[in-house]
Amino acid sequence: MFYIKPPRGNINLHKLQECIETRMKYFVRMDTVSDVNNEMCSNVEYMMSGTPLDRTGHFMLRLLLFGNNRLQEFLIDSETKLLLTRINGFVYKDLLQFLKTSIRHIEEYLNDSQMSWLTTIGESLKSIQTFAYASHYESFQHDELCSQNIILVPFQLCLSLLKNREVSLRKGYCEVPCGKWKKLIENLFSSHLKFCFKEIASEKRLLYELKCDQRLIDLQNIVQNIYYNGIESDGLLNNKTVSAKDIENVYSYFPPCMLNIYRYLKIDHRLSHQARFDFSLYLKDIGMPLHESI
Repeated sequence: MFYIKPPRGNINLHKLQECIETRMKYFVRMDTVSDVNNEMCSNVEYMMSGTPLDRTGHFMLRLLLFGNNRLQEFLIDSETKLLLTRINGFVYKDLLQFLKTSIRHIEEYLNDSQMSWLTTIGESLKSIQTFAYASHYESFQHDELCSQNIILVPFQLCLSLLKNREVSLRKGYCEVPCGKWKKLIENLFSSHLKFCFKEIASEKRLLYELKCDQRLIDLQNIVQNIYYNGIESDGLLNNKTVSAKDIENVYSYFPPCMLNIYRYLKIDHRLSHQARFDFSLYLKDIGMPLHESI
C-alpha cells in the first residue's frame, strides 16, 4: 500500500482521534516492544493494511505532522518500516495484489493531476509486476544476490542503494537487479512520502485550515504529545539537551506560564528583566546549554 488515494466518506471526530492515536502509539512503540502487534491488538481494525481506517490514519498523520521536520522524518521512517513488515509476509498472491492495487491507484490519481515522481514509481512497479507474472519474482524474500532481471530507475528515487553501492549508475539511471527490488520498494515509498510533504507545502488553503481549525490543532497537539512522551518514557532519546533551534518544535509542551512568556517574546522580541530571568532559568532546566538560554 503506497497510500496514493485518500479514503472517502465521513468519520466522527472521536473515532478519527482514536484511529490517529492508535497509529501514532504503534509507531512510537515499534522499536521498543518486542511484540507490538499483540500490545495493540485491541485496536487492530485501525492498522489492517489497505482498509479505509488504515488509510485515514496515514493521511491524517501526514497532514498533522507537516511543518515539524523531526516528526516528518519519524513518520517517513515508521511508515517505511510498517510497509517492510507487511511485504515480508507476502505470498505470491499477496505480491501480485499489492502491485496491481498500487499501480491502479497511481493511474487513477494521475488522471486528475500530473506528478512526475508518481509516473516513475508506477513504471517501476509495472516492471516488477511483469517479472512477477513471469513467475521469476514470486515474493519479497527473493534471493538478494540474484541479478537475472534488471530494471532502470532514475537515481533520485533510489539514493540509499546508490549510496551503499548496491546498484550501478548509467546515464542518470540505476540498474536495479531483482535481488534488490525489495530495497527498491523501500526507496520508492520513502521518496514518495518526501514528495508528498513538499506537495502539502504548496496547498495554501490546506495549510490555512491546519492553522485555523481548532479540531486539527487539538489533534496535532495530541500526536505531538504521544511522540514526545513516548520517546522520553521509553528512553529513546539518548541526548537530553534542547537547543535553541528545537524551541519551535517543543514550545507547545511548555507549562502555561512559560508558554505565555514565550509568546510575548515572539511578538515583542524582548522581555522584562524578571521574565527574562525566569525563562532563561526554565530553558536551562529542560536541558538547553547556559549560553543559549541566556
